[in-house]
Amino acid sequence: MRGFRKIKEPHSRFKFASERVSGLARTGTLACRRLQAYDEMGILIADRMKIQLRQISTSSAEATLRGHHVSIDRPVDKGGTDAGPMGGELFLAAIGGCFMSNLLAAVRAREAMVSDVRMEVIGTLANAPARFIAVELYVAADCADPEQLERLVDIADRGCVMMNTLRGKLDVRVQIGVPA
Repeated sequence: MRGFRKIKEPHSRFKFASERVSGLARTGTLACRRLQAYDEMGILIADRMKIQLRQISTSSAEATLRGHHVSIDRPVDKGGTDAGPMGGELFLAAIGGCFMSNLLAAVRAREAMVSDVRMEVIGTLANAPARFIAVELYVAADCADPEQLERLVDIADRGCVMMNTLRGKLDVRVQIGVPA
């Protein structure tokens, strides 16, 4: 395996055998790296993504994800400068973005007559400690066949990394339609 570097992960049940830096745009910070683990037969068994953050003010940070840069901050009423969304908002956006990406891929792969796909992601917060206790995704789209949309939503739900990660750990629900 030329161009790979050995990595040891002490807290992982997988041994990540290679670090592959894709053809990513380099900036002043390191590029986002994909770390992959292979079994003895050379079959991919695990994959990791890595992003980097750096402080850019007293309340904000910049995340570098591949060649993309995202500012993360707190609202003014929480001691920030509102230079970007909060981490929790990005968490909800990540869930929605991952789900939407899978849904659009399912629509495209099946050449389904679905258009104008829209989503709303609602997170329910609890205190002490502050955390999400539930996440609801509402999906709407222009589609002549509601059953086809339900099948596509089910496919997206099963293929979404975020949904698969959260399932069983957080009350996560997907519904077709708009919130009441």
